[in-house]
Amino acid sequence: MNGPGEISGGLPKTERAIRFGLAYAYLDGDRATAASDERRTYEYQWGKILEQIVWAESLGFDSIWFGEHHFDALCPSPMLMSAAAAARTKSVRFSSAVMLAPLYHPVRLAEEAAMVSVLSGGRYDLGMGMGYSELEYEAFGVNMRHRPSLFEEAVEIVRRAFSGKPFSFQGQRFQLPEIAVTPVPVRAPRILLGGNVEAAIKRAALIGDGFISSRNSDLPIYEEALRAAGRKGTAIASQVAMIVEDPDRAAVDLKPYALNYVNTYVERGFVQRARFETVQDAVDSGLYNIWDGDRAVFEIASAILSHPSVDEVLFLASSGPGEPIENSYGRIQYIMDRVVPDIRRKVASAM
Repeated sequence: MNGPGEISGGLPKTERAIRFGLAYAYLDGDRATAASDERRTYEYQWGKILEQIVWAESLGFDSIWFGEHHFDALCPSPMLMSAAAAARTKSVRFSSAVMLAPLYHPVRLAEEAAMVSVLSGGRYDLGMGMGYSELEYEAFGVNMRHRPSLFEEAVEIVRRAFSGKPFSFQGQRFQLPEIAVTPVPVRAPRILLGGNVEAAIKRAALIGDGFISSRNSDLPIYEEALRAAGRKGTAIASQVAMIVEDPDRAAVDLKPYALNYVNTYVERGFVQRARFETVQDAVDSGLYNIWDGDRAVFEIASAILSHPSVDEVLFLASSGPGEPIENSYGRIQYIMDRVVPDIRRKVASAM
């Protein structure tokens, strides 16, 4: 059995560049723990997030990702956050992980994604998914049972829209006269699809430019679907893990935020179970991980070397809802100083 530092298997000896990104799921305002009322406002918290993104770019991170959910401490508009952050940065790329496509008209989605691409100098990709919250669908007046057809038609319409060429569309959910969507970015955003169930993963292989995973264990399903379809694709391997020097200490310090993280899934119906009471319970469930540097290098390098589709790895910027932005700087620095270089060395040595 392999332990940390031992990796079996691998790929043919070819050069392989892996990018590393930070994912922002929680944009806390009044739920943030802070010393004063001013520091509990969304204006304060979002300003600090934008400052941190500029700093993360200076460390060498390649990409920044924003998730979308509504009615909590989550991000309601990944594209607006991406546009704001792009105006403050120079080279780092941005993406949504993911836009809840069925909640939008796809033409509007395509127009706004193209605008972010133009405004950022081509540094934007469009991550799309279906979501799982009945509350969100009900609040936006969308029939949740129509998710698959709404989503698949949205992907097709967005792809045609990015071409800038005139097209019409007659589908089950959308009917469009002949239109030519503007703006037309010099570099069209990639269409990256997320999902947690097998059908969604296979759909990403069939109609997406890439797949945003939330578990490394989903990568074999994606790559097998690519092979079956005779397609090429890329995978972004998201790591739902806090990477720290001292996991035992982190399990204590991060407890309120970790439990907020996993219990959000319970409250929203993604996980059918009682609320989590301990961090160990969350770790045992597979929804959350706390790794030291050696374990992180082993897990991530193993995933990269076992799965040729992986060309990007994402780390969570926050440990969960309510964590002050200031808490995360040390973890992010540790990832870039300790973890990323060792992953690169292990991948390069196996080439």
